Amino acid sequence: MNQTVANQSAATFDWNLWKDLIPDNAVVARQRYRLASVKCDMPLIIFPMQGSKQLYFSGETFACNAGEYLMVHSALDISIENIPSATESYRAWLIAFPWRVVELTRQLIFGAVETNNKNSGRQITCDKLSIKMIAALERYLQLQNGAASASEINLSLINILLALYEEGSTAFLTASDPSLAARMRVMISSNPCKNWLSADFEETFHISGATLRRRLVDENTSLRLLLREARLQVALSLLQTTSKPIKTVAFECGYQSLSSFRENFIEQFGTAPTAVANYE
Repeated sequence: MNQTVANQSAATFDWNLWKDLIPDNAVVARQRYRLASVKCDMPLIIFPMQGSKQLYFSGETFACNAGEYLMVHSALDISIENIPSATESYRAWLIAFPWRVVELTRQLIFGAVETNNKNSGRQITCDKLSIKMIAALERYLQLQNGAASASEINLSLINILLALYEEGSTAFLTASDPSLAARMRVMISSNPCKNWLSADFEETFHISGATLRRRLVDENTSLRLLLREARLQVALSLLQTTSKPIKTVAFECGYQSLSSFRENFIEQFGTAPTAVANYE
């Protein structure tokens, strides 16, 4: 392990020491903007490296700066704001935790006695990076940059969740399993250009078309709406993490019309794609 990194205190943590390990697909914001109705379909952890992030959920505001993290413990619909500093663009890195990894972590610590559950009931927590968290994150990054197997990477994700648990941020342990809508959005996001049909989901989830439609109605959504949400989520990610032109992003996410893409993007997120785009 890089002892220079591992020995940092939370108060003096410097992301520059990890610049060779951090993936290239960091979120970058060259100007301040706020996004409404961002769908988080699985637990995730966000690490601002430059600038600051504000997250809004259920009437609360959660602010996070470099050296801290925000943990979203369950599938939520949130608003976020990315805020550059006076001299630098906003830059952040995040990790999403597949539900299978969350479930394996639950099984590992099932029945454990909780001695520090200060944040156990909160769906979103914010804290400074501890030595234990730093070590777990560094191991994950080393594996991501190497030739590690999927099992090794999943184990490193479990170690991050265990570090959170030991620090008292444990709401992910009781998070509800993802809704059908969330699982469908994850499927669509894997191939946003595909002409997804009801039959694709009926086969995957082993249900009839009538049952699929009824369950989506119960969740106040529809296949058409899920397709739009998932494609726009992928577009948002591409605009934030690459320098691809807006037209290219729209096409890669299944849109043939740039004007239609722009209208849908503004309706979903409350801001124009030009505010989010990364290219200079």
